[in-house]
Amino acid sequence: MEKQGKIMDTLIYLSEVVTRIFFLNLMWFMGVLLGLGVFGLFPATIAVHSILRKKPEFAFTMDVFHDFWRIYRQEFVKSNVLGIIFFMIFLFFGFNIMVLRNSNQFISKVVLVGTYVLFIIYGIGIITFFPVYVRYNFKLLAYIKNAITIAMVQPLLTLKVLCLDIVVIFISLLYPAFLLTLTVGTIFYINDFIHRKGILSNAELNKDDYEIISDDDYIQSLEG
Repeated sequence: MEKQGKIMDTLIYLSEVVTRIFFLNLMWFMGVLLGLGVFGLFPATIAVHSILRKKPEFAFTMDVFHDFWRIYRQEFVKSNVLGIIFFMIFLFFGFNIMVLRNSNQFISKVVLVGTYVLFIIYGIGIITFFPVYVRYNFKLLAYIKNAITIAMVQPLLTLKVLCLDIVVIFISLLYPAFLLTLTVGTIFYINDFIHRKGILSNAELNKDDYEIISDDDYIQSLEG
């Protein structure tokens, strides 16, 4: 009986997690659509990570829904400015890779390898960016620099996130229904869960460049 009780508790917990992820996924898609796709991507992603920051084990209620839209509206302009910066950096890498691949010079091949390495580091920085954004107060451009810094000084944590995200994407490609209902929420849930302690315990940043947003201050800002 005790064993059956533990199994039931585990199944109930898993069902709650799946429900939570489903609603995160739903809110994210609604936010992206509201921003006409491109302009909804960053504010919707930040809003989801903010919900996870406020209460990771949340039960979906109208309060959570209202928090999501309030954060979405508050962060719309700032997050899109950062999104444009990320996109411009992406275009810069893409243009350089295209030019270098069409060159037959040896030095171009060497530079191409270095560019690929930097592009991978940049991609890792994007994964770390959103958990960092909801936990630190930085100047605008410092978010990008410090997201990459945190990712680089904690390679095992970064590798863990990448591996789990790849597994989720692989499953999603095999099962399209999973892609539509759970993929995005699962990736965000994993990223926030793994980064939570790693980010808050990080001591590699210049203390003059940032301040950590305490849980109480953050929750108060959402409820204000």
